[in-house]
Amino acid sequence: MVPERVIGYGATRLVVPGNFPIGCFPVYLTKYQTNDSTAYDELHCLKELNNFSIYHNYLLQQAIAELKEEHPDETVVYGDYYNAFLWLLSEADLLGFDPISLQKACCGIGGDYNYGLSSWCGDPKVPVCENPNERLSWDGVHLTQRAYELMATWLVLIQHHCKKLAAELGTTILAYQVGAEIQKYRYAKTLMNGLVGMELI
Repeated sequence: MVPERVIGYGATRLVVPGNFPIGCFPVYLTKYQTNDSTAYDELHCLKELNNFSIYHNYLLQQAIAELKEEHPDETVVYGDYYNAFLWLLSEADLLGFDPISLQKACCGIGGDYNYGLSSWCGDPKVPVCENPNERLSWDGVHLTQRAYELMATWLVLIQHHCKKLAAELGTTILAYQVGAEIQKYRYAKTLMNGLVGMELI
């Protein structure tokens, strides 16, 4: 396991990122596009692919728990990319993203998601959108800088919120559990309202 190797090199604080809801990304929406409306959820993401990510993240969190038991002196935190991205997608309009291009690549061409399986970003013939800050997806696979900035800030706030709750309740609360609750009750919207229009460092 990579984190064990990193700890072996002397690292004492690690963030182990989970997987994104890949069923929401242009590359997979293009490759597995279907006319079956039941294959998509309310955010127009492919359910089966997202379920695969959920299962992956579940196993990853189990492995992290075991790693923390083996290395009690190190800080190992799960990075909840899954819920962070779902929050971005569900609150995209509030955060200044273009609501009609949420699942379209900024740098891309072709199809419903502006992603071509044979013409990729970097090809001289592939155009780039005017304002990447209004898009979630950069090239169909990776996010834009703005999306990554907001995701990172969300993750930091969730982690801070988790520690605060743990101190108040006198118990250990895993970051992904708190993140899920905040996502469920939309507290993240309140936490992040102040970020709209800000330049993040």
